[in-house]
Amino acid sequence: MNHSNHHKISDYTDEQYDQLITRKKNAQRVSRKKLTLFSSPIRTVWLFLCVCASTLKSYISYLMANKFLRFSFIPIVLSYGFLHYVEGPHEEILSTFDDFMVWTLWWLGLGVLSSVGLGTGMHSGLLFLFPFIAQVCLCATECQSLDFATRGPNAFVCLSRDSDAGIPFLGIFKKVFWPCFIWGVGTAIGEIPPYWVSRAAARAGEEDEEFEQISQVSERPWWDPLDIFNWMKVWMLNWLQRYGFWAILLFGAWPNMAFDLCGIACGHFGISFWTFFGATFTGKALIKVNLQAMFFILIFSEHLLMKVIDVLSSWRLTSLKDVIQEFLLTQKAKYHQGFNPDGATSTATQSPLLARIWGGIMFLFIAGFAISIVHSLAQSRQSSIDKAEIENLEKNRQKSR
Repeated sequence: MNHSNHHKISDYTDEQYDQLITRKKNAQRVSRKKLTLFSSPIRTVWLFLCVCASTLKSYISYLMANKFLRFSFIPIVLSYGFLHYVEGPHEEILSTFDDFMVWTLWWLGLGVLSSVGLGTGMHSGLLFLFPFIAQVCLCATECQSLDFATRGPNAFVCLSRDSDAGIPFLGIFKKVFWPCFIWGVGTAIGEIPPYWVSRAAARAGEEDEEFEQISQVSERPWWDPLDIFNWMKVWMLNWLQRYGFWAILLFGAWPNMAFDLCGIACGHFGISFWTFFGATFTGKALIKVNLQAMFFILIFSEHLLMKVIDVLSSWRLTSLKDVIQEFLLTQKAKYHQGFNPDGATSTATQSPLLARIWGGIMFLFIAGFAISIVHSLAQSRQSSIDKAEIENLEKNRQKSR
């Protein structure tokens, strides 16, 4: 900043300068909200790539600085990779392990992506986990057994059938427990970034933008009514200050769109990481997701689905009824594929129209989800740049005095 600008800054009173900074912050906030792939594609992509590169660099630096990881993790990874190029009896075991790890990482990643983005992300449970539970329930009902795989090329194909045997609730629950648990672990991990950002800001003596918005809501006068979402924010903030671990556990144990704000508040109040993550892990991975799994196991049975079809028929929603019936018939045919009393393999009839419609819907959901993640990370990076600009203004102000 040149001498004339120093002179201009020195002419401001403290109150005028505070107003200038406030206007600057508001202008930056408005500008960040407009930072999207649709309005500023080049800058948005560039900021997103900067975040990815910075994150990768920090992980590599941490790995190289930690002697235990450097002399244990790296040799294990190299040995694991070497075994893939050596022929022997271990190949089948290694292949099974690879498939299992890919499947596990898939559900873990979906859980993480469900939590990141300060609420801007698409809930991957609605897109993947809950339909998976429904598919397991439908397959168990049709096969009248639990003798089928839930992953791999022969997933959801009846290997045996026992029409006289009942399907135990706990049997289905064990069938879906691992994906549900890993997805829940992912959702807990996805809550860590807001916590660390807010904690770092609090330690540096800075105001976190998201927490500042929560504080402004909680300080509104009693005669200014709150909408339900803002009321939830204030309620969460008060409970966190009073009950700590148990409040975090409670907020994590039920579907809560505002849980990101819980992590931000925990970081601001200096709640220890293991208290925050332990309560979040217990609430999300051990309580909430298992309750959700039990709920969907109870409702996704053929008996209840047929009742839904009957209700749709009474409401004259024949088109929707036909879609559900076609889906059920397609799934039944798929489950019978590969199962034949004589050992033959039948061919499942498929519905190209229904498959295309569902594929299109899934593509739109996933594309929107991916775009929201890019926007969130790019805006987060821009927020860091904006804060640095404000800090420079403050430093120049001190120099001009």
